[in-house]
Amino acid sequence: STNWSTVYAYVYDSNSNSIAAWPGSLMIRSSNNIWSVSIPSQYSKAMVIFNDKNGTQIPASMQPGFQLNGSSMIYQNGNWTTYTEPTTAPTAAPTQVPTTSPVFVRGDTNLDGVVNLKDATIIQKSVVGLATLSSTAMLAGDANNDGVMNLKDATLIQKYVVGLATIVN
Repeated sequence: STNWSTVYAYVYDSNSNSIAAWPGSLMIRSSNNIWSVSIPSQYSKAMVIFNDKNGTQIPASMQPGFQLNGSSMIYQNGNWTTYTEPTTAPTAAPTQVPTTSPVFVRGDTNLDGVVNLKDATIIQKSVVGLATLSSTAMLAGDANNDGVMNLKDATLIQKYVVGLATIVN
């Protein structure tokens, strides 16, 4: 088990292409203390190495990364397995689950309907672990739509606010 304060995911494919240079993409810690990162669809069958940016990594140095399989995956108790969101038994009559994707404005990280500097600030806080975001907020915060919410998105929002960039929903 690890007690890392930050976790990075280095994702690479069989051709040694990677989402981001080492140490990889900073992962986001959720309210249930699970770290997550968005993986672009072209990397759904790639490999992943988790690291703390200080020389500690899982799998160990010189070992191949864990194989992604197109599903949500979790490394827990020394095992790499498919992750299933925990469910709770309904206490009332079940409601119909919508089949559409969440609706949001790209760049509107706080989901208030407006893209402004507050959204860039929330991304910055989330990247350093000072804010926890819902999955919809993380999707909205991915302003450049590259599959990863990071400081590039905060910068794009800042440029958008002053009229130097556009954000396509």
